[in-house]
Amino acid sequence: MHKIIGYVLLFVVGMASLPAVAHISYSDRDFGIYDLATGGSSTILHQFVTGNYGWIDGTDADQGDSHRVLPFRFTLTSAANVTLSFWEDSAMTTNYMGIEEQSIFGLTPGFSLYKGLAHFPPDTLDHDGAAGSLLLRPEGSEGSFVALGDWSITSDDDPFALNASHFAYVGHAYDGEADYGLGLISGGDGILDNFVSATFSLAAGDYSVFAGGSNYWDQLESNPDFGARYGLNASFSIAQQVSEPHTFALLLAGLGVLGVIKRRE
Repeated sequence: MHKIIGYVLLFVVGMASLPAVAHISYSDRDFGIYDLATGGSSTILHQFVTGNYGWIDGTDADQGDSHRVLPFRFTLTSAANVTLSFWEDSAMTTNYMGIEEQSIFGLTPGFSLYKGLAHFPPDTLDHDGAAGSLLLRPEGSEGSFVALGDWSITSDDDPFALNASHFAYVGHAYDGEADYGLGLISGGDGILDNFVSATFSLAAGDYSVFAGGSNYWDQLESNPDFGARYGLNASFSIAQQVSEPHTFALLLAGLGVLGVIKRRE
């Protein structure tokens, strides 16, 4: 009997040490800190999202479940052009409980970029169901996540949302084109190939990226892959911004070349 009680206590302690399933965590998904002097790039492989609709579900009026998208982060110490890319993967991955499982191909990725960060250790992690988060989102909404605008979320330590994490929307992109009866959603790349990439001109600061699936109809419970784990890869790269005077100089140079060609004709 004492041995059984001991096993139960060990199980409870072990469960308490695991991160909660729906909390926002950047664990293993930090692209890093960058400036123009060093430049650089980063690739993060073998991640996964549950289902193939989490990102696009955040484009409708009742918002989306942040558990269905995956957060990434990076920091810029100077203004720069940043290219973000996401594509499908199929690999063995480990979930928050330490269980290994095979992810599947088929993800149609979409992502949104925001200025701002969620709480991270040693702070308590944010999640949709926290009392403060419920105050910040509309009653009856599916979650806190908003794909095409600003949104906020907080942790259990902030029941009155006095220290919430705020995500200021910068932009988005997704694989293919999507229209689910409410009109075409802008930002699709027009090529349904399980890959999406976009470049953004950014100021210095801390940024979050939330990525997930862009197949709206995949959230139907009749879908046999409704709860499947879809593999996700991600990459980040930085390049120098071209200033307006420099752009104008390049334009003048190009006109000069055209003038030379014209005189030779």
